[in-house]
Amino acid sequence: MARKKSNPRQSTRKVQPTETTKVPHKSSLIQIVAVILGFYLLIAVFFSPVVLKGLKLSPAADMIAAAGMIETGEAAISSGHFPLWNPTLFCGIPMFASLQYALFIYPPEYIIRALSFVFGTSDYRIWLFHYFLAGLFTYWLARHYRCGRLASWLAGAAFAFSPQLIVLSDVGHGSKLMGMTYLPLIWLMTDRLRLKPSIGRTVALGSVFAVEILALHPQVAAYGAMLMAVALIYYLIPAIAGGRFTQWGKFALHWGGAMLLSLTISAVLWMSVLDYARHSIRGSGDSGVAGGGVTWDYATGWSFHPLESITYLFPNFMGFGNATYWGTVGTPAGQPFTHNPMYFGCVVLLLAVMAILFTKRKVWGFPVALGTTAWVLSFGKYFPILYGILFHALPFFNKFRAPVMGQVLLLLPMALLAGIGLERIVKAIKEASNSGKDNKFAKALLWIGGTAGAVMLIALVAEPLFSTIYNSFADIIRPGTRPDLLNAARELALPDVIRVSVIIGVITVLISLGLMRKLKWQVIVSVAVVLFIVDLWSVNEKLVTFTPKSHSRGLFQAEGIVKRLQKEGGKFRIHPLMIGIRPKDPRYNNANWWSYFGLESTAGYFGAKSADYQRLMNVTELESWGALYRRPQLLDALNVRYIITTVPIQQLFSELERQGWGEPVRPAMEYEPAITMTRGGAYLYRNPGEMPRARLMDRYRVVPTYDEMLTEIVTQQWDPQSITLIEKQPAVEPQSGGSAEAEIISYENEEITVKVSTTVPKLLVLADTYYPSGWVATIDGEETEILRADGVLRAVAVPAGDHEVRFLFRPKWFYAGLWISIISVLTVIAVGGFAFYQIKIRAK
Repeated sequence: MARKKSNPRQSTRKVQPTETTKVPHKSSLIQIVAVILGFYLLIAVFFSPVVLKGLKLSPAADMIAAAGMIETGEAAISSGHFPLWNPTLFCGIPMFASLQYALFIYPPEYIIRALSFVFGTSDYRIWLFHYFLAGLFTYWLARHYRCGRLASWLAGAAFAFSPQLIVLSDVGHGSKLMGMTYLPLIWLMTDRLRLKPSIGRTVALGSVFAVEILALHPQVAAYGAMLMAVALIYYLIPAIAGGRFTQWGKFALHWGGAMLLSLTISAVLWMSVLDYARHSIRGSGDSGVAGGGVTWDYATGWSFHPLESITYLFPNFMGFGNATYWGTVGTPAGQPFTHNPMYFGCVVLLLAVMAILFTKRKVWGFPVALGTTAWVLSFGKYFPILYGILFHALPFFNKFRAPVMGQVLLLLPMALLAGIGLERIVKAIKEASNSGKDNKFAKALLWIGGTAGAVMLIALVAEPLFSTIYNSFADIIRPGTRPDLLNAARELALPDVIRVSVIIGVITVLISLGLMRKLKWQVIVSVAVVLFIVDLWSVNEKLVTFTPKSHSRGLFQAEGIVKRLQKEGGKFRIHPLMIGIRPKDPRYNNANWWSYFGLESTAGYFGAKSADYQRLMNVTELESWGALYRRPQLLDALNVRYIITTVPIQQLFSELERQGWGEPVRPAMEYEPAITMTRGGAYLYRNPGEMPRARLMDRYRVVPTYDEMLTEIVTQQWDPQSITLIEKQPAVEPQSGGSAEAEIISYENEEITVKVSTTVPKLLVLADTYYPSGWVATIDGEETEILRADGVLRAVAVPAGDHEVRFLFRPKWFYAGLWISIISVLTVIAVGGFAFYQIKIRAK
C-alpha cells in the first residue's frame, strides 16, 4: 500500500491546537432565544421598577450635574451643529473636547435607541441595553473558551450584573458602563486574532476598540488597551519557549494594525480630548511628569487596600454605603461608587476557584494573569513601586484617577472563570456517573466546605472571637476608625459571613452528592444559578434606588428663581453660592442644575475643569463666600448680574465679620434682594457692580504671565471697572476719550458677533473664558489676535470706526480628527465591500 504524500503547503498552514478553538456545534435558534431571554429577565429582576413600572433611577448628584450638559448638547444637535462649546459653566468651557456631551459620535447609540423600547419607556433604557450587551459579549467570550451555553450564560450574568457595574447606573456614570460593556468583546476579538491573524479579524478588533474609545470614558478605554497589551505580552513567553515566535510576530503585527485602525476611526474624539487635556486640570497639573497631569495624591486618592479583598467574599464586611463603610477606596473625597464592595458573588468566586484547581493552566493562565495585573494595579498608593513606574512612564496614565476602577479587569476574568468552573463541575459529575467518584473534586470540596463551616461556626458560636478578629483587621487597614462606625459595620459583617458560608456549604454538599451519583447535574446547576441570582440580589437591591417620573420631572421644572431669571434680557451670569450650606431643595446645591435652563454661571461641577479657571477659583475663593466678601470686583468682571445664596447676605456678612474676616469690600446693603426667599430656601440678589459681557476699555496694564495676573486679581487694589490686565502690548494702542459703544448682535455657543462703534481705538473685552486652542477673532473679516485679559477673559484691540467683531470657536484638532475618522471609516467600508464582492465572484 502506497504511503500518502504529505502536502507541505498544508502543513505550513496548520494552526497550533489551543484551548480556545471554536465550539464545533452551532447553537439552535431556540437556545439563542433562551440566552437572550435569560439576560432580559435578569434586567427585569434588577431593574423591574424601570422596565415594568416606568419609574426612573433616583437622580444622583452626577445625574443632575450631567443633565445640564446633556440639555445644552442636545439643543446644539437639534439646531444642526456640533456642540463644541458650553457657555453655561465656568464662564465657558470646551464641551466636546472635555467629554461633557459627545454621544452623537458613539455609533451604537443610534441602533440602541431604536431597539431600547424593549426595556420600557424610561430615559435609562439605553443604559439597560448596555447591561444586556455586556452579558451577551461575555457569553460569546465564554463560548469561545469552550463553555456550554448555561455556563456561558452564567459568566455573562456574573459580569453584567455584578455590583461593580450595577452601581454605575445609580450614580450616573453611564460612560463607564458603556465602555466596560465592550471589554469582553475586545478580549474575544484579541484572542481570535491571536489564533488566526487575518485582515478581517484585525479590522474587527480595531473597530470594536474604536467603539470603546468613542464610548466617552478614556480611563476605561485605557483598560481595554491594557487588556490587549497583557495578552500580547503573556503569549510572547510560550511563543519563545515553543519556537513559535514567528506566529506570535504575525499576531503582534496585526495587533499593531488593529490599534492603529482604532485610533484613526476614533481620531475625532481622542485628538480633541488630548488637545484639551493640555489646558485642563488633568493635563497641566504638577504630576512630576513631562507634559503635566494630576498630582500623585489626586491620582491615587481612591486606591484599593490589598486586605480589602475580603469584600470579594463578604460584601458587607467593611460596612456598606456612606453610613457604615470604613474601607479605604472611599477616601478622601468619598466617591459614591467606591463606598460599595468590589463584590463578585460568592458563587462566582467558588466556581472560579474550581476552574483554577481543576482545569489546565493553558485554560486559566491568561485570565489569572490579566486579573492579577488589574488587582495589583488597583492598589495604587499601597503599592507605589509598581504604580509609580506606570504613573511616570506610561503615556496618559498620569491623567487618570481612582486606581480601584481598574478592578473591572479582575471582575471580567472572574466571571469567565466562573463559567469555566461550572462547565468543569458538570463534566466531573458526568464522569463520576460513568466511572465513579472523582477523588480530586471530593478532597477539594471537603476543604472548601469544611472551611466555610468553621467560619460560620466562629461567627455563630464564638462571637467575641469574631469581634476580636474583626477589630484587629480594622486596626491594620484603617487605624483609628471610630468605634461606633466599626460596631455598626460589624453588625452587617456578622450575618454576611453566615449567609455566604451557608451558600458555599450548600453548593459544596450538592456537588458532593452529584459526585456520589445521588443527584443529577441539572438539579445542582439549577440550584447554583438560583443561589447566584439571590446572592447578587442581596447586594444589588441596596445599590439602586428608583423614583416616580413625576418626581424626576419636578427636579427640572422652571419655577421660582429660574422663572425670574429667564425673564431677564441681555447677556449675564449668575453666581450660585451653595457650598457648605445645604438648602432645603437639593437642586440648588448643584451648580450644573442652573445650566439645564440655559442660565450661564461662574460655577459648575465637572471632573476636568480648565486648569486656569480652577486656579482662579482656588486663589480667589470663587466657589465659597470669599470672593463675594473680599473680591466682589471679580464678580463684576465676570458679568455677574445675580448672586444666589442659601442664607441672607446680611446675616452671612455679619457672621464672617464676627469671625474676624474684617469688613466686607462691598457692604451687604448694596446687594438689592430680587427674591427674598423661595420655597427651596434660596435667595436672589442683584449685583450692583455688574459689568457688560462685551465692554470697551481704554486703560490697561501689561501683565505678561498668568501667575502675575492672579497676584494682581487677589489684591483689593485691582479695579476692572477702570483698568484691564492684558498679557502683551496690543497691536493697536487704545486711547482715552471719544465715544465708544459695543453691542452683542448675536450670541451662539461657538459664534459671537459684536458691533463696535468708537471714535478712537479701544480694547474690546469679552467676559468669556480665554481658551487659546480654538477660539479665533476677526474684525470685519480679518483675523486678529485674542489676548488674555483679567486672568481668564478675552480681549481684542479694535481700531477707530464702525466694526463687526466676531469670535468663532474653530478647534483645529477637532476638524483634523473628524476628517481622519471619516476617511478611515469610508476606507474600511470600501475595503470590506470589495472583499465581499470578491467572495461573491469566487462563489459564482
